[in-house]
This record gives sequence, C-alpha cells and structure tokens, in this order.
Amino acid sequence: KLRAREMADEALTKKLEELNMGKLDWERYNSVRARVEENIKDMKRYLKELKKRKEERQWLHRQTSGELDENRLVEVLAGERDVFKRRGNPADHDIFLSDPINIKLVVDVSASMYRFGYDGRLERLLEATLMIMECFRGDKRFNLHITGHNGS
Repeated sequence: KLRAREMADEALTKKLEELNMGKLDWERYNSVRARVEENIKDMKRYLKELKKRKEERQWLHRQTSGELDENRLVEVLAGERDVFKRRGNPADHDIFLSDPINIKLVVDVSASMYRFGYDGRLERLLEATLMIMECFRGDKRFNLHITGHNGS
C-alpha cells in the first residue's frame, strides 16, 4: 500500500511538472472543481441527452411517399405531391451537424477582478470557466477556445 501511494505521488508530481503547476495550484484547482462538481455532472448529462436526441428518428414532413400528413389536407386537394410524412433521421439531411461547433469564451482578466475580489466575482469566474472546460473536454462536437481580455 505504501509503495502504491509513493508511485501515485510520483506520477502526480510528474504530471504537475508537465502542466507547469505546483502542489498549491493543484489543491486550488481541486477545491474549485469540488464546488462545481454537480454542475459539471448536470451539464455533461444534458450534452449526452442532446447527442441522443440528435440521433433520434423524427417525423420528416413534405415527403412524396409515406403516411398522409393530416396538416397538409388543403395541399392534397390542391394537387400537391409532397403531402406525406415518414419517420427518419433528420441528421441525414443536415450537412452542418457533422462539423464541430466552435465556442470562444472571452474571460475578464482585468485588475478589477482581483481588486474587487471581495464580492466573489473572481471565484464565480473561476468556477464558470472550470465548469465549461470540464464539460467540453474530450467532446469532439465542440472546439473550445478561451481568451483572456484585460479591458485595454
């Protein structure tokens, strides 16, 4: 057990060196992450449901074959041909859904964030940024870019 703990500590130290982080930074990261853990889980669950919903079959309207679309009865009398509906995957018809969505997050890094930190704005910024980073990490549907802006 002791040897396993030493190996884990060595691996953590090596990883922190790769990330250019110290132990204090790591502890700070974990404390902020612990505060938004539930929000991260909720957001990941929502993104997973969104992915499932995209893959779900839906009614495709204005088809030339299938079931008669009761919302287009007037068009039937007028002689229209595309008055049917059928079940299908709408993603087959949308070429834009295959490309990843680019998300650009601009973060306030001005001096006022630190100077007026007593009102909790810096903590809220850290929590929100960390939550977004964790939610989109490893998700191929999104490209996340984070930029700091200092107001000048």
